[in-house]
Amino acid sequence: MWWNSPAFKVGITPGMKLVAVNDEAYNANRLREAIVLAEKTATPIKLLLRREDHFQTVSLDYHGGSRYPKLERIEGAVDLLDAILAPVSPFPAFKIGEKVDDPLAMYLSDVYTLTGDLAGVPCMSVPCGESPDSLPIGLQIFTKHFDEATMLRIAYNYERATTR
Repeated sequence: MWWNSPAFKVGITPGMKLVAVNDEAYNANRLREAIVLAEKTATPIKLLLRREDHFQTVSLDYHGGSRYPKLERIEGAVDLLDAILAPVSPFPAFKIGEKVDDPLAMYLSDVYTLTGDLAGVPCMSVPCGESPDSLPIGLQIFTKHFDEATMLRIAYNYERATTR
């Protein structure tokens, strides 16, 4: 939901389900047609929304036609899609000896670290916080093939920006 967008202004929020468009059952084509029609008229698009057991009808005063998000490369800017940041583990670290009798839990704590190896891309982890028990939480940085320099630069800048 874009801040101050037409949908935001009429109170559409995440978790709402679109049920009907202009008094007809929702489907993607019907919504697309309503957007095209609204571009040529001053009539707002009427939407019936549902959240759990509550229904709400809104009039969406949008006449800008179909818009499709796209990514554009900005010359000279860092290509933000060349790196992926992900957690090291699905849960915070456990205390030494805590999971010795649970080999599955120990295996699952490392499962996210396999991604870089399986994809054959550079990957490293850096500390990014602590659990409520003061145990470390890690952040992985993946970059494209043979781009270790970007990975190291991101790690260096992250640690510089977050070190107390």
